[in-house]
Amino acid sequence: MRILLVNEASGVQSSLAAGLRELGHEVVHAVPHGVSRQLRRADVMLGVEGSGPLKAVERMIAAPMRLRRLGHFDVVHFVLGITALASRWQRHRDLPRFLRQHALISYTGLGCDEIALLRVREGVQARSPCAGCEALDDIGAICRSQILSRRPATALVATAVDVCITPMPDYDHAAAFFPNARAFRIPLPVRVPKPSAARRDGLLRLAHAPSRRGFKGTDVILAAIKILRASRDDFEFNILENLPHDKFLKRLADADMLIDQVHSFGAGMAALEALAQGKVVVSGNAQEMRAYFAWGAENPIVDASAEPVTLAARIAALLDDPLQLAARADDGVSYIRRRHDAVVVASQYVEAWSMPRPARRSDST
Repeated sequence: MRILLVNEASGVQSSLAAGLRELGHEVVHAVPHGVSRQLRRADVMLGVEGSGPLKAVERMIAAPMRLRRLGHFDVVHFVLGITALASRWQRHRDLPRFLRQHALISYTGLGCDEIALLRVREGVQARSPCAGCEALDDIGAICRSQILSRRPATALVATAVDVCITPMPDYDHAAAFFPNARAFRIPLPVRVPKPSAARRDGLLRLAHAPSRRGFKGTDVILAAIKILRASRDDFEFNILENLPHDKFLKRLADADMLIDQVHSFGAGMAALEALAQGKVVVSGNAQEMRAYFAWGAENPIVDASAEPVTLAARIAALLDDPLQLAARADDGVSYIRRRHDAVVVASQYVEAWSMPRPARRSDST
């Protein structure tokens, strides 16, 4: 297959690209914008950096031309919106071209876009980081005006999507957005590094790595750490923040435990990368997540809590049991290799994309 992966979400697309390439597929990873704050790169940067009216005009011209030069694809797979064009005047205008090529259009529900936002289940789900994000994160202030406001326009192109993939219950509702799509549950892909050495004596090293403090629940985690500090001094705690991805991984290698996010049913890429490194992880792993996949009970992540006293107690139970720490670390590495390795996950994507699809709807979308 010749596959175009559009956009990035914490390394999901780049990890998927690595797995697909190892399986022998030709992959182009393109992003509508420039380099992310984590300094993650792609094969093609469609956007133009800079501000002002001249740059805006340049973006409207350059991005479609760069996209056109990439040629024909059998599969076009999106995260964070169903478009490769960042300009608000051009959103979704790349889709007719892909449809004329009879490319299969695929989407993974993940992150804060107008389709997969956790908030669309407000009042229904027991966990959601939206409230913390709105109160504390920059994106929270623009969510309703710039992201949710795009949902009506996005709905007009929803029929173009053939396959919708969801990796956790937090985003499971995204599949209902696409009337013609087949829905699949496929876990997040991770490139598995060599596990780093862990220290089990002396002060244990705890880390928290918030991409967004409100979304991750940093305030809850800091409150839990304060509770622990009042009764014990056998651990270190560091916040790993505003780091390029490669530096984050290096700093993570020096930790024994990652306390990741407290408001979600499941865990994100940072938690999975920590498991792959041989770290004990406290993050989302609610019963809903353990039931989401047939093998969900294998997940060794300790479920976090948005209540500081409960979270502190769960962390303390790990600190009090070095043998459990070592066992969970080993379980995490083997679990990632079985269930989240980039090649394992890419194989599931290929299987989903290879299934017969209904007759293509009109190219007038």
